[in-house]
Amino acid sequence: MRLSQEEKKDFFKRKNVLENARVELKKEFSGLDSIIDEIIHLIEPWYLFPSGQIRPTVVNLWGMTGVGKTSLIKSLFNHLDLGDSLYKFDVGDYASQDNTKLSYSFSEKLKNREKHQIGLIFDEFQLGRTINEHGEELDKSGLRAMWDLLDSGRISILQSSYYGTRVFQLSLKLEDCIQNGNVEAKNGIITKNKSYHDKFFQEEESSDELKSDKKNKSNDDEDSVSENLFVPEDFLWHIQSIWDTRFISERELKEHFKTMDHNQTVEFLGETMNKAFKPQEFDYSSSCIFVIGNIDEAYKMANSFDPDSDADRFYKHSLKITLPQIKASLKKRFRAEQIARLGNSHVIYPAFSSKVYKELIELELSKSRAKVKERFSIDLNFHPSINTIIYKEGVFPTQGARPVFTTIASLIESYVGKIAKDIIESGLNVKSIGWRFVRGRHKVDFYDDKGGHLMKKFYKVKLKVESLRQSDNSEMQASVAIHEAGHAVAAIYGANIMPTEIVSRTANLSEGHCAIELPELTTKELMEKDILISLGGYTAEKMIFGEENLGIGTGSDFERATSTALEMAKTYGMVDTPMWFGHKSSNTNSVWNSNTGRVNELDNRAEDIIISAYKKCVEILDNNKYLLLKIGEYLSINSKMDYKLVKKFVEDYGNPVDIKDKESYHNFKKMISDEIEKENKAFRPKRGVAKRAMLNSVKTIIVESKDNKND
Repeated sequence: MRLSQEEKKDFFKRKNVLENARVELKKEFSGLDSIIDEIIHLIEPWYLFPSGQIRPTVVNLWGMTGVGKTSLIKSLFNHLDLGDSLYKFDVGDYASQDNTKLSYSFSEKLKNREKHQIGLIFDEFQLGRTINEHGEELDKSGLRAMWDLLDSGRISILQSSYYGTRVFQLSLKLEDCIQNGNVEAKNGIITKNKSYHDKFFQEEESSDELKSDKKNKSNDDEDSVSENLFVPEDFLWHIQSIWDTRFISERELKEHFKTMDHNQTVEFLGETMNKAFKPQEFDYSSSCIFVIGNIDEAYKMANSFDPDSDADRFYKHSLKITLPQIKASLKKRFRAEQIARLGNSHVIYPAFSSKVYKELIELELSKSRAKVKERFSIDLNFHPSINTIIYKEGVFPTQGARPVFTTIASLIESYVGKIAKDIIESGLNVKSIGWRFVRGRHKVDFYDDKGGHLMKKFYKVKLKVESLRQSDNSEMQASVAIHEAGHAVAAIYGANIMPTEIVSRTANLSEGHCAIELPELTTKELMEKDILISLGGYTAEKMIFGEENLGIGTGSDFERATSTALEMAKTYGMVDTPMWFGHKSSNTNSVWNSNTGRVNELDNRAEDIIISAYKKCVEILDNNKYLLLKIGEYLSINSKMDYKLVKKFVEDYGNPVDIKDKESYHNFKKMISDEIEKENKAFRPKRGVAKRAMLNSVKTIIVESKDNKND
């Protein structure tokens, strides 16, 4: 590779800047180290060798809202000293617009930026979908320029031309003069029917628009406006502006018109319009394009707004999202050739884990400390209880960092002013503050420069989420407690799975939940157990409270159980004929098997599955009724049980049970080994017989060979 000394110097300088950006970004964004490394790796060729690419570098960022996709790219470009070279376009703003708005936006924002090292962000990319939910194509011609950029970096933009519009109007009027008014001209001067010509252009001269034009146009011609010109002088400015370098002044353009008659003039105006409205080519092949979006089809948990959801469970699920899954999800929104233009540089953001949320909270609190130190010269020390209440109040696992930021603003930053006011009014020389959260209040202690305690203050805090989780010892909580205990006992003894958490009071719309992590590989056995667990709440309520006191919370459980049973019968062929009875013909809307009796039979088989699961559930809960009641009793007073506590209750009040490990739940590997061992035992005797037969055959051949030789 041939590089000049200057080029080598620039290379190492850029490399140092890029590495420094990597370090600083990891300080700014919690839990995104691997994402930052991947993005740096993908843009490295573009940044280090700005003149070395023939088409744009395209990097796709996918993830749930609030995980730091757009903000990370903005911060990256600031660290690369390219903050002014990054342009953001919200695809949603242009998706429903006419087919020129985005092009105009490009031409306005990217003026004189061709062949420059710029960055483009296409945010909310999912809103530009070109296929609807039914697989039908949508007309999104307004985004054509975006797809051209993603493909080659080159776009053609038909510029909006006021000058061209004025010349078009002039041409129409002159054509009318020639065709309908028999107006003629020679050497640029009207020679026939001037009155018809005047009828058009006297009206033109009286318009406010033209008066404004007269004020703006350059006046390098000392002659007064000639009333005999075929092309009125008031249009010379517009025409000359279009031709630009060909005619450097209106005088020069006027001299050109003096060489033409009326027909030649109209022909020349046609050439002028072609030039005015000719698409302009723009080349942004040296750019780096970031496609950023939320693909809910891949992040199936994204629609949950439950603050009691397990952040770590979402995190683990998001780690398993693969590039083929992303492309399959994109296929539901975009055409195949459009997905191809996105390339293979896809960065898949994980959901935030509980650890990342805690790091994020600590990072934001450190910023608050720094602000207070800078503004008031006071050391601010937060007790861990502050971090805890912010987590409980501000973490919605599918919504990322934004709820955390607003929670810190309302729970912490809004109180700083009140605390500062109390310090000023007290007249005390406060040098440090100790801040903790205790029973619904901020307890703030004030200290002098030697650590001496000066005073303490309490500030009442209105919680919006955590207060909903607190036990209220109500009849409702008792009902929910037994319901969730039923799910738990059904899971423990029906599926040999220990719940990770049981909750009788939540901040969500549902009153409670029982968190059960089933193995990822779904089988017929596991689906039957899932139905059994779903019926646990209903069975427990009926058993403890009686049928007349059943609550309405069983509806979603029934829906899950019924859907699972119908899938077993009609989709997965698990009850009878191995067929898919949910398939629709491509030519009709009829079900693949139109035999109504057959479909009804499968409905009955699904019902049998549910009835069988219910009978097993009744048996399990009846055999473990004491454990059911003890868990229900605890949850009627307390709002939550974690895994360890549930396990202890099972040991103290339940029957012995062998809890299975989720990762080796099915024991398929052992099944394979066992079957191989069986086959080995059956195969060895057969192999022995075959071997003896082969040896006897060889001996016979040898004997016959000897006999033949002797003969």
